[in-house]
Amino acid sequence: MAFAFGDFTKFVVEPSLGTSYVAGCMAMFYAADAVASVIAARLATSPFNISAVILFGLGLQGGVLLQFLYKVHYSQDLLGYVILFVDSAVWGVGDAVCNTQITAVLGLIYPQNTEAAFAAWKMLQAVSTSAAFFAVPPNIHLELRTK
Repeated sequence: MAFAFGDFTKFVVEPSLGTSYVAGCMAMFYAADAVASVIAARLATSPFNISAVILFGLGLQGGVLLQFLYKVHYSQDLLGYVILFVDSAVWGVGDAVCNTQITAVLGLIYPQNTEAAFAAWKMLQAVSTSAAFFAVPPNIHLELRTK
C-alpha cells in the first residue's frame, strides 16, 4: 500500500499525467481494492479457491512489476491514461487479495481470538506503511513551504 501511495503516484503518475490525475489513480486503486475484497472473501472458502485467488493476484502483480522493470513510458494520450488507471486497479486487486488471504489465515489460526488477531494485523500494517513513508533515502529532504 505504501508503494501505491508514495512511489507509484510520485514517480509514475505525476510525471506522466500530472498532479491532477494522482487522486483519480488512487480512487481507482481503492475502488478495485473494495470490489476485489468482496470477491476474494467469497472465494476464500475452500483450499482450491484460496490457491486460485493467490495465483491470480500474484500473476497480476507480476505483470505490473515487469512493466515497471522494463520502464514503460506512459504517453499523455488515451492509451497512457488507460494503462495507468488499469495499473492502479491491478495494484488494488493485489492489495485486496493479500489482505483477504492474510485475514482468512488469521481467522483459521486464532478462532478464539479473531478480534485481537485482526487488530494486531491492522496495527502491523499501519506501522509498516508509516515506516515506508518515513524511510526515505538520505538524499531526499522534506521541505516545508509556507504562503
